[in-house]
Order: sequence, then structure tokens, then C-alpha cells
Amino acid sequence: MGYLVYSKDLLRHFVNRKQAADLHSNRLSQWIVLHTLTDPERPAHLESMRDWHRARRDAFQLSLRQSFGAVANWEIPRGGLFFWLTLNQQFRIDSRDILERAIERGVAFMPGEPFFATDGDRSGTIRLNFSHASEHAANRGLKILADLICHPGATPPTHKR
Repeated sequence: MGYLVYSKDLLRHFVNRKQAADLHSNRLSQWIVLHTLTDPERPAHLESMRDWHRARRDAFQLSLRQSFGAVANWEIPRGGLFFWLTLNQQFRIDSRDILERAIERGVAFMPGEPFFATDGDRSGTIRLNFSHASEHAANRGLKILADLICHPGATPPTHKR
């Protein structure tokens, strides 16, 4: 389910394309969206979700300070679920180079390099999700990731869950 904003002169073209793709939108999806948008509890639910994500973000920020304070720079996100880190010059690596080793140690992250549209110095960037992991898991994962960045040639211990 989605929506589209367009000018009136394009309506006929969009209707023709939509009808060529399918004859009707999914009724169940439309019903779910209608009831979600008109639910009187929706504002309270949205507020509780904002509070929950804000607490996760703030706890993650503290963990980042402990593990990455001397390694990278970042801003506290005002929206979304990700921190964008830029590694300090002395730690500037292509973050794709440590991804496999991080995964072997039970840590997942998104290298920042693929997010750039142009060539140039794209190395040393990392996107980290703060909404998924518990506070304990985030602390552990950030320590492992910082260690991989600060000591890229070190042999990691075997990952055990």
C-alpha cells in the first residue's frame, strides 16, 4: 500500500498505468491502513514509539561515546533509526574491508561507502542501526567494531553465542 502525489494533468496517465498493472488495490491492505489511520489510540501509540526509540537512541549514543569517542565523529539523529559515523583520519579505512570479520564475530553494520553517489574519498563511513539490538548487545557490538577498526590486522577470537 502506498500513495502518490502528482499534478492533475498526470492523473489519466497514472490511472491507465495502474489499470494495466492490476485492476484493484488489495482490499485487506486498504482496510488495515484505514483502521490504523483512524484508530483513536494512534496518537498515544506514536508517542510511546517515539519515546521507546528515543531511549534506544540515547543509550546507543552513550555506548558510542565509550567505544568510538576517539575513533569517529557523528551527530545524534533527530529522526530515523541510524547513526552515521565518519572515522577520524588515523582510522580511515574502507569499512567494507572489515564487514566479513565483524559478521564472524556476531556484529552487523552497514558500510557507508555504497551510500555515496559520486566517486571521491568515501572511505571511513559507517551506518549503524540503534533500534534493533538491546543495550547490552549494542555495547558488546560497538566494542568489537571499534576493536576491528583500531586493530585491523589482529586475529579475532572465535565468536560464540
